[in-house]
Amino acid sequence: MAHDHVALASRLLGGAGPPSADSAAARVGSRLGAVVDDVALRVIAGIFLASHRRGVDDGGHGPLVSAWQAHADAAARDPQPFFPRPGVPGVTRVRGGSLDGGWVEDLSFGSDYAPERDTARAVLDQYPDNAVARARHYRHAAAGHAAVVCLHTWAGGRHVIDAAVFRAKWLFALGLDVYLYVQPYHGARRPRRTLLRGTLHPSTNVTRTNEAFLQTAWEVRALLAWHQAEAGRGGGVMGASLGGYGAAMLASVAPEIEFVIAMLPVADMAALMWAHGAGTEARERALARGMTFERFCRLMAVHSPLARPRPALPKERLLVVAGRGDRIVPPVHAEVLWEHWDRPAIHWFPGGHLTHFGRGGYLDAVRTHLERLGVVAAAADRGV
Repeated sequence: MAHDHVALASRLLGGAGPPSADSAAARVGSRLGAVVDDVALRVIAGIFLASHRRGVDDGGHGPLVSAWQAHADAAARDPQPFFPRPGVPGVTRVRGGSLDGGWVEDLSFGSDYAPERDTARAVLDQYPDNAVARARHYRHAAAGHAAVVCLHTWAGGRHVIDAAVFRAKWLFALGLDVYLYVQPYHGARRPRRTLLRGTLHPSTNVTRTNEAFLQTAWEVRALLAWHQAEAGRGGGVMGASLGGYGAAMLASVAPEIEFVIAMLPVADMAALMWAHGAGTEARERALARGMTFERFCRLMAVHSPLARPRPALPKERLLVVAGRGDRIVPPVHAEVLWEHWDRPAIHWFPGGHLTHFGRGGYLDAVRTHLERLGVVAAAADRGV
């Protein structure tokens, strides 16, 4: 399985683009999106290179890789123990504004996701701000509504922005209870001494990155377990970019989830980071310290969707959404993930990672997917 994973991940370092657009307008939109992404990518690359010099050093033969190596070997034999299914957490609620048929509340609970693992204890001790899981909940007054947990992009975690990205009120109007989950080291979970949001996760610090993804899986499943206990109904996950990777990871390890919508998804985080490091001083330093692409993939395989032979959910419950002009997470990631998942529903939109043309088209694809699964009622049944 590990060899297959590395071979699949290798495809992400190159490969053909997405299917060609049907119209001239769509092709123009995708090219424009690619230009915007290229500019943003130069800025992001500068931030990462400035922030992760020590992480790259540790990514060679330093103590952080040494700390994770035994866990990587264990995960290669059996990854399931790294994804225990949580019980219902003890959630603290702070009620906010009203909604038509419900209200908004902010939730928090302790992230006791792996108390027995040395590396988990080490990073939680080092970053106590990250030890509390947080989410904003758009809650229906009546029970019985399915949940959608939204996983934000890199540097996200601000509820106002995430609500706009995911169209939280639109999802609520469809009949879903919406959870805007804050991923590790983002938003209110960002350590105070960190100047920029998102620079701690993901990173070339193998141990911290792996633990953050394992923490994400546990917390999202815990949130859905709490929703099940509160509302008497399960739910699913919708993520974009970094959150799309988290959604794809959960599709691989959490069979209790009802649906997964992976938008702009990373198929393998190690491969994406390796590709963006091409030609940099950081790559040369990592190579000099003995880090190879294969080793990097194996060290981070525990959370990669490509490291599992198949997803934990049937393909009918999966939806992939991707931009034809994406340069930050190239379209080959969506293609390889889609093929690995035995070709579930997929929607290509014109535009890039940051500039989405035809947004209404992929929102329609999301709504149709949820209606087909019976997660939300059809428009006629909602009185629309």
